[in-house]
Amino acid sequence: MNDIIDAMKALNSFSQGDPASESEISEAESELGLSFADDYKAYLTAFGSMDAYGIELTGLIDDEELHVVSATKEAWSFHNHVPHTFYLLEDAAYDGILVWQDSSGSVYQSTPTDLPTKTYPSLLEYVTRKA
Repeated sequence: MNDIIDAMKALNSFSQGDPASESEISEAESELGLSFADDYKAYLTAFGSMDAYGIELTGLIDDEELHVVSATKEAWSFHNHVPHTFYLLEDAAYDGILVWQDSSGSVYQSTPTDLPTKTYPSLLEYVTRKA
C-alpha cells in the first residue's frame, strides 16, 4: 500500500489532512454499511484527506462536502442508480460526473442518468493517470 501513499505525496501541490484512526475508518464503514478498499483505507490512515492539483478526494475530514460519509449519502440521493456498495471518491465538478470506488478497489464514474462505468482498476491508477 506504500505505492498509493508515495504516488499521492508526489502529486503537484499535494496537501493532506490529519491521519484517520482505525476506529474512525471502521465507524465510517459502519455508517455507510460497506467496506472501503484497502488502498482507500491506506490513504485515510496516512492522510485522512488530501488534495492536489486537479484532485480532491473525499476522506475523514470536518468539511461535510468532502467527508466520505456525508458526501456519499448525498451523492446516493441524486445518483440513485449507483449501488450502495460504492462510496464517493471525488466530485469531478463538471456535468454531474462523480467518481466512486467499491470494496475491491475498482474505480467507477457515473452521471446523474447513467449507470457507473468502471474507469480504473485501483485508486493508484486513478491518481497517477489523472495527475
